[in-house]
Amino acid sequence: MKNITKGLWLFVLIGFVWESPVYAASSKLDKAIKSYEKKVVQAEQKDCNTDLGKPIATISKRCEKAMKKLDKIFDKYSDEIKSDAKIGSLRERQEKLRGLLDGLAHQATVEKAARNYRHRIEHMESKSCLKKESYGSRDAYVCLEDVEKADKIKERIPAELLDEPVIKDLIARHDALKKMPEYMDNIYADKNAKFLENAGLVGDFDNTVHDISYWNQLAVGKANKPADIGYVDGLKKDLPRIKQLAVDCKGKYAEIVKNSAGRDRQAKCELAENADKYYAQLAVTSYQRHLQQEIKDINAVIARLTDDGYIELSDYKKLVLGSKGYVRELKQNIGESHKLAGLAEPSYAELDAAVAKIPEAIKVATSKNENRWADEKTVSVSDAIEERTAQVVKKMGFELVKVGRQDEPWTLVKNGLGVPLYKGTKGWVMMKDSKDSFCRMQHASFTRAYDGTGYAAASNVGIVPAIVPVPCD
Repeated sequence: MKNITKGLWLFVLIGFVWESPVYAASSKLDKAIKSYEKKVVQAEQKDCNTDLGKPIATISKRCEKAMKKLDKIFDKYSDEIKSDAKIGSLRERQEKLRGLLDGLAHQATVEKAARNYRHRIEHMESKSCLKKESYGSRDAYVCLEDVEKADKIKERIPAELLDEPVIKDLIARHDALKKMPEYMDNIYADKNAKFLENAGLVGDFDNTVHDISYWNQLAVGKANKPADIGYVDGLKKDLPRIKQLAVDCKGKYAEIVKNSAGRDRQAKCELAENADKYYAQLAVTSYQRHLQQEIKDINAVIARLTDDGYIELSDYKKLVLGSKGYVRELKQNIGESHKLAGLAEPSYAELDAAVAKIPEAIKVATSKNENRWADEKTVSVSDAIEERTAQVVKKMGFELVKVGRQDEPWTLVKNGLGVPLYKGTKGWVMMKDSKDSFCRMQHASFTRAYDGTGYAAASNVGIVPAIVPVPCD
């Protein structure tokens, strides 16, 4: 019974506390503080927080909405709740944010005014008016257009905002960029002048290279390979010009050569700068080959004399009439080429032996051709042809011994209309050089021109330059 009584009293006491106005008011205040504090913290950390990297205008709008929500919440509170110290503290934090909102609004206005201005300035700094080492012909014009666009944007900014730090910074950058069109023009002009100067030098360089004919031979010499002697001699004559180019490659042409990667100017300069070395290599290898070829050719001349009984006029002049000069010049050139290359001269024994055999080979051929005139079975020619032949032979420096033609009809030659032009035949002449111990028998051709009424007694005599040495008796 006592326990039941105690339970009833406890129930009554709890009910009394639950229904107490003091307790109810305390509960509402706690809820208000929690709700208000939550919204204030949200405004501080999110809606009005300028450290989140969001645009000022966006922050300003969100912060303004947050203030309105907080005001509505606060306005619903009773005077008793409003007078609470914690609520008052939260209200102060809200008002502090409201003060920030006023600043954000102004900042948003400044930002709005600066936005297009900044975009134009940044575009100029990074693209149209960017400072570089070189510019094209239109770059300065494009930059100037953007400078003028920036001027117009600046004119639209309210005067009261021009002293704002952000705007002042943009104006300073803008003023600096105004100097860029002139700067770009000057750089382009300098570059263009340099280009024209270089173009002249390039043309001069290329013309100089073009006027030198023996670049391929220098390259062959660089590869330590031989070339025909005519090219070696030509290169030798061109060496002064090539060596002057080598000097210019390091002088007035230095820059264009350096900047001509992928082209052959650098290669040409390398050849020119090493011209002496490459010429020496070309000369020594070429003259070594030339010496062996000359010995081979002389032996071929000897074989023709002994086997076929004749010698070409050019070989006769070189190996008989001019043998001493020919051998001396050949040895001199070979000696010089080896000296340039720092090599000892080769042996000339084989060359000297071959040249020494020529006179004996001519004697063998002369004996071999003892009956050659009779074997050709020529017939006599007219006095006019013989006289004309004597004139030709005398002009050549020889004395006519005899002349004959083939025992065949003359060949008649006509034009396309069938009109006779001339008639001709072939034969032989025998002539004597006072310095020779033999006579020369050489092929000849005879023509008689048609003058409209008949054929001339003798018009032309042609003598083939291949010598068949025969006895004069």
